[in-house]
Amino acid sequence: LFFFFFFFKQKTAYEISACLVGSEMCIRDSAMHMQMLGQLEIYLNYGEAKTRFIEDIMLIFHSVCKLSQKDTRGDMNPVSIKSKALSLELVLAIIQDPPPAIRTHPEFVAEVKEYLSESILKNSVSSEKQILSLSFSIFLALFSNFRSVLKHEIGVFIEEICLSMLESGNSSYQHKLLVLQTFNKIVQNPRFVLEIFVNYDCEIETNDIFEQIIECLGKIARGKYTKTEHAIIIQPEEERSLKLVALGTLTAIVKNCYELMAGNEPGASSVSEEHRRTTERDLSKYSDDVEGEESKILASPEDKYEKVMKNKTIMNKAVMKFNIKPKNGISYLMQVGYIAKEPEELAIKHTVNFIRNTPGLNKTKIGDYFGENIDFPKKVMHAYVDSLDFAKMPFVTAMRFLTAGFRLPGESQKIDRIVMKFGQKYFKDNPNMFISANAPYELSYAIIILQTTTHNPKVKDKMSFEGFLTMSKDMKRNYNLTDDFMKTIYDDIKQSPITLADDEAAKLKQESALANGIKKKQDLFIKETQRMVKKGKELISKKKESKGVYEEVKNAEPLRAMFEVVWSGMLAVFSSCLLYTSD
Repeated sequence: LFFFFFFFKQKTAYEISACLVGSEMCIRDSAMHMQMLGQLEIYLNYGEAKTRFIEDIMLIFHSVCKLSQKDTRGDMNPVSIKSKALSLELVLAIIQDPPPAIRTHPEFVAEVKEYLSESILKNSVSSEKQILSLSFSIFLALFSNFRSVLKHEIGVFIEEICLSMLESGNSSYQHKLLVLQTFNKIVQNPRFVLEIFVNYDCEIETNDIFEQIIECLGKIARGKYTKTEHAIIIQPEEERSLKLVALGTLTAIVKNCYELMAGNEPGASSVSEEHRRTTERDLSKYSDDVEGEESKILASPEDKYEKVMKNKTIMNKAVMKFNIKPKNGISYLMQVGYIAKEPEELAIKHTVNFIRNTPGLNKTKIGDYFGENIDFPKKVMHAYVDSLDFAKMPFVTAMRFLTAGFRLPGESQKIDRIVMKFGQKYFKDNPNMFISANAPYELSYAIIILQTTTHNPKVKDKMSFEGFLTMSKDMKRNYNLTDDFMKTIYDDIKQSPITLADDEAAKLKQESALANGIKKKQDLFIKETQRMVKKGKELISKKKESKGVYEEVKNAEPLRAMFEVVWSGMLAVFSSCLLYTSD
């Protein structure tokens, strides 16, 4: 196990023991460290030896990742905390400066996606400072070394953990500070800034992560944490510290991107004049008024980014129209060519893809559209349900899966059309579970009534299990449903209602705004972190087979498109700070 030996050769016995009593352990870029990496790379270039060492690395990495996932919440045993910290140190050592043979190896990348992604999701919400710090250090190492193969996972972590932490009124100063420091380290490299913009904001079916980061940093720099919701947790001196880091991060983005535009790498003393002239010549294309067919054939890369942003603007307009009146949004997309007008099968397929994959669509409006008694929306709803796989799914789980993307409408006739189609599809996927397709259809109605009477605060008399059996007695007799089966459904719904993730988040946010004590805030933060981790795992698992290509930025070409999106927000922040501060 040369790799394992290689790691421990970096540490003296004193350093290892120091880690075990709680002090931080780090891997230094020393000459010895680089020499050992070189030796490992030599070993990895020998046929059978390479295969053996790769297998050993996989085994070690898998083991420490699994160890780092151990749940230590509420565990006051210091040994548990130390073992998790050591496992995270080992992970960090492996990914901080990995040899190329490991960095690009498919099996190693698969291990990172499968196990390490889940590990940092869980540990990045830890209340233990050391675990928290190591988790964000690992994220930075992943971003630096593996971003080309972890595009989706990195996007999920930034959006569901980092931005959620900053927005939360219940997260601690330490959590917020680590997130801001992480962003600050990332933006020191302007290429990383541009890559976040290009890979997330320039894609139709992803959220505008870079724009969200700028907006969030701007709010913090303008005093977001002075509001009552945050002031219970964040002290005035802490709020000032967070404000300075946020403002410093925004300033670093502008400064470092300017250096890149001017032909200087941040931190570099000089660059060649030829490189500077080339960069300036490329940037001059932004303002050139090029005419003729040749310019269309030789479209410059910045044209590509601007075209993508125009397409995204069209999509945002379609989302706005859909959220007012769904059929207007669909009609608009047909007009601009995003959804085919004919043949009808293709139009239906495009519409389903739009509804399923477009961020920002109102879930209530989607449900209303699905329930329409009009030919095209009805066919779209049928195609949407048919695209879902309910095979071997427990019935209530299947209902949760169905309604994860939309809210059931309020009108009973609209509900009827949706649950009827659901019953048919569930029966088709699970032919041995019910004696006819009417059984899951009727059972769906019974579950909706059970949920309403159990979880609606306006209903005082909650339905008992006996009441549920009485209500369902004809259905039980007609379709041979057992009491045990009905009890499983009753307990599932009573314990956890069928709700949208957005509704749960909104409820937590409302509770947070009303909370007036530190203990209550801490309890709410535990609930929030459970939701963050759960949603993050679901999103990562959902696109585990995603083939999205990560685009690495080599020059300043996307700058214009990027600043067209964020310049107004940045200017507002800087103007506000200059106007209202005496510091």
